[in-house]
Amino acid sequence: MSDEALDLQSLRRRARRALTSGELSLADLNLPPDLSMERLVEDLRIHQAELEIQNQELTESRDRIEVERGRYRALFEGLPVPALVINRMGVVEQANQAAADFFGFRASRALRRHSVFRLFSDRGGNWFGPAMERAGRGGEPSLTERIGVLRADGQEVPMDCYALNPGLGYHADRHTLLLLVDRSAEREHDRQRAFYGALMDNSEALIYAFDLAGRCLLMNPAAARAFGVAESTVLGKTRTECMQGETARYEARMDRRALYGREPITEELRRRLADGSEALLMVVRFALRDEQGEVFAVAVIATDVTAQRRMQSRLDLATEIFSRGSEAILITDAGNRVIFANAAFEHISGYRAAEIAGRNPLSLVSERHDRPFFLEIKKHLARDGYWEGEVWPRRVGGETYPAWLRISRVRSGSDQEMHHVLVIRDISKEKMAEEEIQRLAYFDMLTGTPNRYLLKDRVAQAVRSSIRTGAQFALAFLDLDRFKEVNDVHGHETGDRLLVHFARRLRESLREEDTVCRLGGDEFVLLLKGIDRIDARERLERVLSETTQPFSIGGNSHQVSASIGVAMFPDDGDGFDELLKNADTAMYQAKAAGRDQCSFFHADMAVAASSSAQIEADLREKLKNDDFYLVYQPQIDLATGAVVGLEALLRWRANDLDSAPGPGEFIPVAEQSGLIVPLGNWVIERVARQIAAWEQAGSEALTVAINVAAEQFWRESFLASVTERMEQAGIEPARVVLELTERTAMKMPTEAAEIMRSLNARNIRLALDDFGTGYSSLSYLKRFPLQFLKIDRSFVADLAENQDDQAICRAIIQVAHALGMKVLAEGVETTAQEAFLRGAGCDFAQGFLYAPGLGPEELALWLKQRRLATA
Repeated sequence: MSDEALDLQSLRRRARRALTSGELSLADLNLPPDLSMERLVEDLRIHQAELEIQNQELTESRDRIEVERGRYRALFEGLPVPALVINRMGVVEQANQAAADFFGFRASRALRRHSVFRLFSDRGGNWFGPAMERAGRGGEPSLTERIGVLRADGQEVPMDCYALNPGLGYHADRHTLLLLVDRSAEREHDRQRAFYGALMDNSEALIYAFDLAGRCLLMNPAAARAFGVAESTVLGKTRTECMQGETARYEARMDRRALYGREPITEELRRRLADGSEALLMVVRFALRDEQGEVFAVAVIATDVTAQRRMQSRLDLATEIFSRGSEAILITDAGNRVIFANAAFEHISGYRAAEIAGRNPLSLVSERHDRPFFLEIKKHLARDGYWEGEVWPRRVGGETYPAWLRISRVRSGSDQEMHHVLVIRDISKEKMAEEEIQRLAYFDMLTGTPNRYLLKDRVAQAVRSSIRTGAQFALAFLDLDRFKEVNDVHGHETGDRLLVHFARRLRESLREEDTVCRLGGDEFVLLLKGIDRIDARERLERVLSETTQPFSIGGNSHQVSASIGVAMFPDDGDGFDELLKNADTAMYQAKAAGRDQCSFFHADMAVAASSSAQIEADLREKLKNDDFYLVYQPQIDLATGAVVGLEALLRWRANDLDSAPGPGEFIPVAEQSGLIVPLGNWVIERVARQIAAWEQAGSEALTVAINVAAEQFWRESFLASVTERMEQAGIEPARVVLELTERTAMKMPTEAAEIMRSLNARNIRLALDDFGTGYSSLSYLKRFPLQFLKIDRSFVADLAENQDDQAICRAIIQVAHALGMKVLAEGVETTAQEAFLRGAGCDFAQGFLYAPGLGPEELALWLKQRRLATA
């Protein structure tokens, strides 16, 4: 283009501007001569049109931009997820309402100028810079997954962050749009899936599901083990591939029922598992539905309740026992408040369960028990976990009664809370029976005076008192002269009444501290305490004078006299037996001297058959030479007459039978000398050998009773010694019954009971010998694990005529049966004794009525003859 043309264009532009702006007129333009006015005006008009067109385009463009910006703002504000526009420094320049709500701002504009880094739990970490760089390059949005974003309440929320170029007026190199998408639900879903997966994998319940085509959709490890299939390969398999035929058919049938039922099907069934065991399963079967409510499968949850049902059965049984048992039972909570009382408690005490609920059970105990008594219970409970003993509770009406109480501490299985279980047994009847036995055992039924056993105890007390004080006492043996004539002439009833009057007169003629005892028949013993020989003679002479006065009985006058023998302690003996024997000797001397007089013992009266020293020496020699032997006395079932057992009796072998001492002579010497233990072991060993010999010969299997001495029983090695000898002989312990005396058992009752239980545990049965002659208490007797109770021969000897002995025997039999024991009477010699014992319910008997002690050969012949006689 020429310079002229350029000048012309420049001139035109100036003219248009000047004219348009109104700064100058055409005259002021100083137009060149060759440029006409018409041309210039035309050019101006053209330019004005161009300007108008450009202005219209600009207006339309601005309108379009405003529309787009409005759409952007609406889209931005309407986004359901938090959206932020940040600059290159990470400062928020724009935020939508979702972001304001999420981050806890009232309005979106309040977020402006906040640093975006404060909104991330890791302050952007290593991901923010690269994300911004990728977004700045344009193209696809930059995604960063699962970043931690802090919500308004401070909780970290997992979110996906999309970073992209916003456009629409924002420069790509200066601004970035961040979109935050909440992934909490997905994380919770992942957690739930992991949770339910862990439940499935670790559950002991059988969980499985089959679709409508009968193919496995789900099976946990427990179910796979139960059906004997591999969990990893079971999915997609049919029922018949997963289960045995009958089980598969049953499952298919039950699944069809579940498909058409709206409620789950619950059932209990027994099923044999893959390992061969049988389980009781609680099965819940239900349909699975999709989102449209269509059934697509049936699921089963089967829980093995075998152990629970077994435990429930035991609990039901225990509850039934508690509720219906004869013993009262109370259970307390940790605060010792009653939370359970059974029907027996209501029956015994008269209290209803509701009345005792919440109370301390010891509040029912009567004032007989003081504070130290309860402290002792508390101490035992803390130390041993239990206490038992006799208490006297009150019934609902205030009446007290004797009871045997056992308290045990127990912890509950669920919360380990400490409870107390109280078992209460009313022993009123036992107490009455015990008192009756005490009366029968220690008092004469006819005269009401102490009998031999109580006298023996009082003499023992007098001995101890005299040793402490140095005082003497006298033991006088009194026998009525010619009393038999009264019975023969006037009858036994008159004789008994005479004895009652005579005993009363004796008591009246003595001091309060003295004792009058009737031994039996017409024999009495007087214990005069704190008296010397002179005073004793004077007092006994007065007794003779008063007792010889006539007695008026049944309108008739009866006069009797008495002979008295006296032994003084300590001159004439140091114990009951020796004093009584010497007093008896002196009494016979008085009778020999003419009756109706008093005679004091002196040494010349004692004529011993053999000295104890000689017997001890002979004992040692016999043991060394094995010079003893055993005989066996049969024991008879009174109901059937059958031979049920034998008692082994020790005998002394001697060339001169007349000089051989009996057991009553050499056994006491053996006990005093300590030879009773080796002698007892010899007996047990020989009995065991004999039983083994009988077994080998095919003889009848009879139990054999062996008497055990106190010193032998209390040896630590006793249990092992008995067991060892039976094992060596190769016999069953059940073939042996060990007999203990009352005195042996009552020496240390608790320890004795423990030894007895150990013997029972080895199948060795026990009998209490000579029952009624000692000092046994029913409260202890019931604790001894005894199988037999033997009535002493002293109660059997006069059984046909003596009502006292009859009453004692009945009481012993009733008590023994109440305690679950069998009763055997020894010393039965007459059919009258046998008839009474059979009628009283006695189980077994032995004595000369049936047979004496027999050697093995004699016994075999006797058994054969008895079988023939009873056949």
